[in-house]
Amino acid sequence: MEEILPCHCLTDHPLRLNFYDQAHLAELVASIKATGLLEPLLVRPVDRGYQVLSGHYRLRAVRQLKWSEVPCRVYPCDERTAKLLYCTANLTTRTLSALEEAWLLKDLVENESFSFARAGDLFGRSKSWVCRRLKLLSDLDPRVKEEVALGRLKPRLAQELTRLPQGNEQLAALAVIKEQHLSKEEVARLVAGWPLFHEQPALAVARRLWHCTRLLEEVLNILRRQKRPFNWWPAEPYRFFLGSLNRLSTLLTEGGEGLAPDFPGAVKQKGL
Repeated sequence: MEEILPCHCLTDHPLRLNFYDQAHLAELVASIKATGLLEPLLVRPVDRGYQVLSGHYRLRAVRQLKWSEVPCRVYPCDERTAKLLYCTANLTTRTLSALEEAWLLKDLVENESFSFARAGDLFGRSKSWVCRRLKLLSDLDPRVKEEVALGRLKPRLAQELTRLPQGNEQLAALAVIKEQHLSKEEVARLVAGWPLFHEQPALAVARRLWHCTRLLEEVLNILRRQKRPFNWWPAEPYRFFLGSLNRLSTLLTEGGEGLAPDFPGAVKQKGL
């Protein structure tokens, strides 16, 4: 049943996080201003008005446009059905964040007796996906979780951080991720090797190693595009590169001090 309802009578679903992509919201405001609201909100009656099941962005948009009323499709239902509708309706509009999915999955498993497999089926996902989403709630440091909620850290990167202890280690790894703009594969390698260099003095070395690794990958990509055998090679930089590799190998395997390069014009230095 469709009705025109006062905006002040509408409240958010309790599982809805108070975060909105401002760019998307601005686009929606402009669209509604130009063409009107083409799709009514989906709501259900509650004690003190109506609870929004789908259309939270649309409600924010019409409030910005100073609308006092908004068209709604009213669907009376119980709490359990409301959760299922909230999930399925928002999946079609792609407005659920990773943490909202996680909270909804947690509620379905703990309060509605859903198995992981059944909860995953509801989202068209696997049991392992459900486990990874739930880890965002249970294993992430609250400050890292806030980065995910605000859209500043992608869920697939956050999932890798759940393998580290909460607290300083996750936060230090997060700093490296943001500073170096690491991909998911790079974050996975960072986390896998974290026990070797998570202490603060070694963290600076780790950052430089990650930077060097990324540069080497760029060089490899350039070489892959060249015809073989190569008819060129930057001789002096290549010799310096080989000398650096020798010094690094000595430091890592023997614990010795840095070796001086064996060609003229190079600067002697100890360590890295």
